[in-house]
Amino acid sequence: MDKETLGKRIRSTRLIRGLTMDELIGQMGISISKNAISRYEKGEMVPRIEVLSEIAEVLGQPLGYFLKPLNLEVKDVRFRTKGALSKKVLDGISERAVELMERYLEAEKLLLLHKEFTHPMPGYTLSSVEQAEEAATRWREAWQLGDQGLHNIYGLLEQHQIKVAELDDVDDAFDGLAIMINGNIPIIVVNSNMTIERRRFTTLHELAHLLFAFDEALSLDEQEKACHRFAGAALMPCALLRQLLGQQRESIYLNELIEIKELYGISLQALMYRTVECGLVSYRRHLEFKKWIETNKKEKGLGAYTGKEETRRFELMVMKALDGEKITLSKAAELLNMQVKDLKKLVENRF
Repeated sequence: MDKETLGKRIRSTRLIRGLTMDELIGQMGISISKNAISRYEKGEMVPRIEVLSEIAEVLGQPLGYFLKPLNLEVKDVRFRTKGALSKKVLDGISERAVELMERYLEAEKLLLLHKEFTHPMPGYTLSSVEQAEEAATRWREAWQLGDQGLHNIYGLLEQHQIKVAELDDVDDAFDGLAIMINGNIPIIVVNSNMTIERRRFTTLHELAHLLFAFDEALSLDEQEKACHRFAGAALMPCALLRQLLGQQRESIYLNELIEIKELYGISLQALMYRTVECGLVSYRRHLEFKKWIETNKKEKGLGAYTGKEETRRFELMVMKALDGEKITLSKAAELLNMQVKDLKKLVENRF
């Protein structure tokens, strides 16, 4: 039994469940000290089998899960949040993303579908916020996207070997994160509770973190603004915006913004900011809009994107493997993190 791997799995699963060491101990039927749990997680000591079984039961994982080899190494994690989140919460979100990717990559391996990620702009460094505009143009050129709207961004990224996942039941302050695993497996995770327009914007913001290096002279705040600029330009290139609204305007009508939002999947707030960045209206107009939208930042009653963003590739891969008898029902349930009885109900609907 690999002590280090076992310890990492105990710690990871505990964080995913959102438990402190004290809370884990409090739910166990066996008396054990916090120091012992700490030593298990650090790989300094191996728990007795009855203790490990109790830990597994409390954490909701089969005993064998803790004995599996750990093949993923996290190289870099970038979070985007609307407010301060505790280290415990951030660690839990990160571990959930890594655990999901472990199952995802196992499914790819079973179906021989794994391909290496090819960086579209290797070595590209952002040295200013404004340069992100050019970066978005060059990214579109590298992937041959033209200058029109982007539909199904999740699918687009997964075509280029960038994994995309949504997490529910996470803190509302969490927007998204970017992770690089094993040096060459990029992952983007977003909060599924956000509006579809915000999820699309956040996904592209995190893509910028994955693709670009930043000049050391740029502050963290400037780096975030550069990623914002990239996301806005990726969703709504200036050439497209001028085509829709004209070269220069004194003001923009709300109904014009709503129509573009519904067709192109960009929020009114991001869209109005783009009109300034592309030189269509004055910054004063943006400030007036910002004041007006302040009490309705989720833009309720102000239109919604009519397209879809879905991450079903992983589920469909597992179901395909199950249908081809490459894995058992119990293995499929393990990969999908479902109960076998729930998966049985799901597979009833096939022809």
